[in-house]
Amino acid sequence: MTDLLTICILTLNDREQFYKRLRQCLDPQVMGKPVRIITVKDNYESTIGEKRNSAVDAVQTEYMCFIDDDDLVAMHYVDTILKMLEARPDAVGIRGMLTEGKSAPLYFINQLGYEWEAKPKRIKGQMTYLRPVNHLNPIRTEIARKYPYAILNHAEDFDYARRMAADNAISVCPLIDRILYFYQYRKNK
Repeated sequence: MTDLLTICILTLNDREQFYKRLRQCLDPQVMGKPVRIITVKDNYESTIGEKRNSAVDAVQTEYMCFIDDDDLVAMHYVDTILKMLEARPDAVGIRGMLTEGKSAPLYFINQLGYEWEAKPKRIKGQMTYLRPVNHLNPIRTEIARKYPYAILNHAEDFDYARRMAADNAISVCPLIDRILYFYQYRKNK
């Protein structure tokens, strides 16, 4: 079986507890599936953009995405994405939940046609951020490679998404209309 998807995880030496928690969630999902995991780990020597570029360079599958080391994914994350990739889209739109301490959760949709909204909108009764396709979305590796990440420690993902959208790099992007991603917001993430 040829691998279809690579999940890239960036982490730091002092974030081992987050990384282990994510792998405990992810490893059972990828077992026996056409999925690879690439981890790029350092001790603050490289910017986030440099680490993302290093991961993209190492990908050898048709599709790729990133998961932040301190976030989590649904137990159906891998199976749901693989099912959507059967149609060979350019990317896959995803929904997620954003939590910040004790406040009520917010939601997000990363999908074709959205711009980076500063404030959430009420959608289906939930406060939801609308975002363009970005590093969290499964995307064709050949497309991702055309848009190297800026050598930054913050907003490198915004720049990547903005350039892809401006070029209309993605034309087919079905949305998985259920929560797949759990973004754990921290001020100094």
